[in-house]
Amino acid sequence: MAQYTICAAADLQSIADEYGLGQLKTTSVLEGGQQNTNYLLDTSSGRFVLTITEQHSFEEVEKLTSLLRHLQQNDFRTSQVVPNKAGELVGTWQGKPIMLKAFLEGEVITDFSASQLYSLGQEIGQLHSLPVPDYMPTALNYGRENFHQLDLYAAGSDYQSWLQEVERYVEPYIAMGLPQALIHSDIFDNNVIVNASQDTVTIMDFEEAAHYYRVFDLGMAFVGVCLERSDINLDKAKHLLRGYQSVIRLEANERLALKPFLVYAAAAMSFWRHRQFNYTHPTPAKFNHYQALQNVANTAWALPEDSLLID
Repeated sequence: MAQYTICAAADLQSIADEYGLGQLKTTSVLEGGQQNTNYLLDTSSGRFVLTITEQHSFEEVEKLTSLLRHLQQNDFRTSQVVPNKAGELVGTWQGKPIMLKAFLEGEVITDFSASQLYSLGQEIGQLHSLPVPDYMPTALNYGRENFHQLDLYAAGSDYQSWLQEVERYVEPYIAMGLPQALIHSDIFDNNVIVNASQDTVTIMDFEEAAHYYRVFDLGMAFVGVCLERSDINLDKAKHLLRGYQSVIRLEANERLALKPFLVYAAAAMSFWRHRQFNYTHPTPAKFNHYQALQNVANTAWALPEDSLLID
């Protein structure tokens, strides 16, 4: 659970007043999310999620709220951002950008059924079919474009050498001109809500969305929802992939890149953990937290090249 900003009940009521939410009934800190503080506000006018952003600028949060509006306008199901009484989608609290979203009813699960994975694949395909706003970044915060940041705090380390090996492995596939789209880039189980009847999945938390390789989103989803210990459950991955291909057929070069981008996605998240807990927010208890996803990447690397191919 991340809670970088602590708000007293009076603070939260003051923020609720800015949004015209009425009286607060209860509040709680939401689990998940390592770069924001999220409060669930149960109010007289409904339930909402207050996000206090910790590692993004005001401009970045404005782009996020614009993206959420873009998704809504294109009938893509996700969180709906709520303006304050001044009509602003982004406010401030203690100098930090804040935003309010309607609470998505449902639950976060860790074991997806075959049909839920198929539906999630379809949702990813629908996302990749949308027009890409011109303000979307074309590099990932934790992608290979930023692996060089290890020079700041871990230059010459074994871990840096390993990431460089991953880059060399992935580079030939990137050079093939893989298709790009509007991607989420962080499809982990805690960013997916399943409704009460267990038949609808909703992707949320688009803070890391980008205009990037479609197959990266698939690789990240394999890591995020198909992982069992350090192994990818290939049957689960294929259920998701079949759902995706019911919306978008992978191109030949993407099919070849599925395993390499699974490795890349796991390595990218390993890098994020390494940077987050060893440099951005040093946390001694989590200094080695990155190793679990490094092991996932290595295990995936050892798979046969056609492991993820389906008819």
